[in-house]
Amino acid sequence: MDITTEFKDLGLSAEVLAVFSDEKNSAALAKIIEASKAPLVTKRDELLGQITNHKTFLTSLGGEDAIKSLAQAKAEADQKVKDALAQSTDANAVRDTLGKEIKTRDEKIQALLGEKKEAKVRSQVKRALTEAKGDADLLMPHITSRLKSEVNDAGEVVITVLNDEGKPWMVGTDAKPAKISDLLESFKKNASLAKGFAASGTSGSGATFNAGALKGVVNPWAPETMNLTKQGEIVRSNPEMAKALKAAVGKV
Repeated sequence: MDITTEFKDLGLSAEVLAVFSDEKNSAALAKIIEASKAPLVTKRDELLGQITNHKTFLTSLGGEDAIKSLAQAKAEADQKVKDALAQSTDANAVRDTLGKEIKTRDEKIQALLGEKKEAKVRSQVKRALTEAKGDADLLMPHITSRLKSEVNDAGEVVITVLNDEGKPWMVGTDAKPAKISDLLESFKKNASLAKGFAASGTSGSGATFNAGALKGVVNPWAPETMNLTKQGEIVRSNPEMAKALKAAVGKV
């Protein structure tokens, strides 16, 4: 190695170049330089080997084009996963919205059914109270506590009169469902509730029956309107009225 040639472009002085030009010095310096290059050469060879291995691996996979295809396929798969998650989120949102709408609709339906039942009960009770000349303020709480209203499959309001045990009340020998009028007749036998009727008496209570209340009442003891079933009902519900009706047709 010609050290002078190697270092002449470094701007070294002639004296320094003269030292390098010495054969012994030049040989020693050449060894130092070669020794310093050795690790670099080793690293270079190592990197070249890795590159070769990498190319061999790529070739086994089908080359760089195959790698690009795999990368593209992975990207597409990732996108499909993202789209699926987005659709799932949208579906949940739609389901939640529909759930809220259905709940709101059901609440409105229940509210309307409740109003329908209340209106029917009020109408039936008012009619029964009017016919029985009952005091709504006094009797209404007692009446409603003995009534159960439901809407059947046909959308009709069905009112059931309950007995003291809260079960459907059946009356008469044929065990027919009781009506509100039957309930009011039973109230007339109750000393504390009988005062809620304009013209009513109770057996054993000390009250007397007002005969004027017979106006407009169909007399089941009269020959033309004879009704044994009705007679029994009146005797059980209002003995004083029964006596007055019998007396009206000359029967004792």
